[in-house]
Amino acid sequence: MNRRVWNRQRPAKDQVVLESFGAARIGNKAAEAERIWEEKKIRIWVWLKALSPYIITVILLYVCRRQGEAGQYWKLIVQDALLTLICFVCYLTVVLPAQRRFKKDYIEREYKSGKRSFLLLIPTVLMLFAFDYAYCIQEDRPVNRDFYEEAADEDIGELITKAAQGEKGLYRTEQLGTDEENAANLNRVWDMDQYLTSVYSSSYNEDYRRFREETFGLEEPFRNYLMMSAARNPVYQRFMGVKYVLSKEAVPEYELIESKGSWKVYQSDQVSPAAYATDRVITEEDYGELEFPYNQLALLEYAVAGENADVSAERRTDDISADIKSVKGAVEQINVELPGMVAEEENKKVYIGLPSLTDRVSAEGEADVSGGGARVLFLRFRVENLRPREDVSVWVEGIRNKLTARSHFYYNGNTEFTYAAPLEEGQESIEIIFGKGKYKITDAEAFTGLLPEGKTDKTENQKERLYQSVFQIDRKQTGGKRIEGTIDVKRPGYFITTIPYDENFEIRADGRQIQAEKVNTAFLGFKIGAGKHKVQIVYHAPGVKVGKIMSVMGLLLFVFLCRLQRRRY
Repeated sequence: MNRRVWNRQRPAKDQVVLESFGAARIGNKAAEAERIWEEKKIRIWVWLKALSPYIITVILLYVCRRQGEAGQYWKLIVQDALLTLICFVCYLTVVLPAQRRFKKDYIEREYKSGKRSFLLLIPTVLMLFAFDYAYCIQEDRPVNRDFYEEAADEDIGELITKAAQGEKGLYRTEQLGTDEENAANLNRVWDMDQYLTSVYSSSYNEDYRRFREETFGLEEPFRNYLMMSAARNPVYQRFMGVKYVLSKEAVPEYELIESKGSWKVYQSDQVSPAAYATDRVITEEDYGELEFPYNQLALLEYAVAGENADVSAERRTDDISADIKSVKGAVEQINVELPGMVAEEENKKVYIGLPSLTDRVSAEGEADVSGGGARVLFLRFRVENLRPREDVSVWVEGIRNKLTARSHFYYNGNTEFTYAAPLEEGQESIEIIFGKGKYKITDAEAFTGLLPEGKTDKTENQKERLYQSVFQIDRKQTGGKRIEGTIDVKRPGYFITTIPYDENFEIRADGRQIQAEKVNTAFLGFKIGAGKHKVQIVYHAPGVKVGKIMSVMGLLLFVFLCRLQRRRY
């Protein structure tokens, strides 16, 4: 090929090379753009995965914002969210860049990034250190070794097991001690056949809580309003069927039946069964007209059903009014002199006299109360805390009520102190300890009342008493979410339990489903006819089906993400 021809062809070749080079550059730019877009998609995916817990949490908080006491905790929830967000940002700005710098291979990248993950531990360690320091510098926080060993004494378990397993009926067994011992024993169950009235849980039955606080006004000895302690109220003990009490000290109205070491088991046959049938029923409207303390004593004579309760023809309105009047006749209002203002730097013990109990028979035909059962002091008053940053405590006959400092996280709002203390025969004074602090005492009311005679009275009028037919539990078929047994109902009426009412209970009598009702303002019950019946009570936990479905979906999502992650690398 001559030079002229070569020279004519050369520009064409150069043009091809230039065009190829330009195409390569364009191709490289497209590849670079695609790579950048892939990295952006990865970053977006990482951010979406990281933000999903925040989004789900915020949605759940918004949906549940009106439930329970959550409304007053928004500041703390926001603070917790901000702290978690800071840790999350630290992860994205420190750990992820470190992962991108080490791209030799997957193993090395994981190894290198793992070394830097320790940075996430720094906030946690600092918080644990600060909490531990603040916790341990308080003298009342560490648990004394002797106290722990005494609270965990094996003798307690042996005595409770013996009492609970030896009982054929359905009753409760409680452990009573000092306020510190009662706090340590909350939610402690020594035997599967032991049933309690106390509970400490953030998930609680609202009706039962209201019944304890408003209907009975039980003492609140702890700062935390979620701690529903075993009560010393003798009326409440009878009503809830606390047949056995483990204690080191004698328990009024209970008889010693067993002892081991320093612990003793006391028994009372005066208490209500945990489930029974009766026709002695009054409506909630009638019951709502009773004031303190008549409303407490009336529950030992009558069961309370809904507004449309079937009141037996044999128990007409006049008869009910007469019985309620006899309950009122067993109560006498007395004058107790309490200080209007308390300003003490230390606890102060005082003794206040009681008027003697006299036999009273009024012109209206009120019963002579001198022949009744145990004598009980009912006392209540309002407390205004003038030092809101400090707790207020008052003990009456060893029973403590506490008003929490206003700043406490679990502020209990216990501004009305109510007591029901058993009195010994001939007792003429009561011991009151006014805790340190500055507070006012107003609207004080005091009564003495007599508990009704025991249900074991074998007279002809026994059938007229409240516990007419006792439920016999089948322990082989009872367990977990199920209670089964039989009952021989003497007269048609109501099946009454001391199990807190919940709409998720399913009740069957002789295989036929029965509509559950709320009785005694807070408990489970239903209408029942005369004759022998086999009763089944089953509780269906809400959300179980939804929870199972979500668990399966979560497992499938986890498997999908694992496979996606494996393909990526």
